[in-house]
Amino acid sequence: MSLPDLGITLGANHPSTHQLLALDLPDTVQAMVAHLLSQLLASGDLNMIDYGEGKGIGLALGLNMANVIDDDQQTDLEQLFHDAAAQAREDW
Repeated sequence: MSLPDLGITLGANHPSTHQLLALDLPDTVQAMVAHLLSQLLASGDLNMIDYGEGKGIGLALGLNMANVIDDDQQTDLEQLFHDAAAQAREDW
């Protein structure tokens, strides 16, 4: 599934887009992650970037605890949100 199919537009050349699409995630998880990434990247201030990063990491932990994703996928998702937040801070 592609991000436009999910109604999400992160930008085709955005590093987070490539990173997310490279992960082997169920479509529903990919949709949730893409939605949170969109919010994080559209954040208007540094506090909201931090908040968005925390939400993404919390999502990854919750999905792992619910046995929807495994430990490696959790680590990959956490890294995705760390990287996206770092990029958003740099762009801000």
